[in-house]
Amino acid sequence: MKTRLSLVLAILLIVCGVFWESIKDIVPTIPNTPQVVIEKPEESIINQWFEVSKSIDDENDRLFLCLFNKEFAERVLNYDVSAQDVNDVYVFAAKEVFGDSLKGKYEELSKATKDAMVSILGEENHEVIETEKIDLSKTFMGFAWSLNN
Repeated sequence: MKTRLSLVLAILLIVCGVFWESIKDIVPTIPNTPQVVIEKPEESIINQWFEVSKSIDDENDRLFLCLFNKEFAERVLNYDVSAQDVNDVYVFAAKEVFGDSLKGKYEELSKATKDAMVSILGEENHEVIETEKIDLSKTFMGFAWSLNN
């Protein structure tokens, strides 16, 4: 039984080798990066993130930042916390996910995310209301979209 299986596998490999040129088109290709589906945001949000997203030139960084911001944008809608807590969640989660791998690598990244938070939540600590959660979600989902396109 074992020798028969080895013989069948050997013959199969030889046949594949001989006819590879004609069968390689039949073999499906598997993309090496996952598809991330994000709805296109408003033009103002695209413009907000344009410069910082273009400055991130490493494909792996773009992918992981895209996924990170997409996840944050989805989760922030369910938070019942203060503005400071939202900021802390984002910062601590980023430190947990990325460690020091992005530190000093993208000059505009930190400022852009801080500016986005402040433009929605303001400088004063308060309980985040529903409209602010929606705006945060749209804004950070827009960042994810910008990184993915």
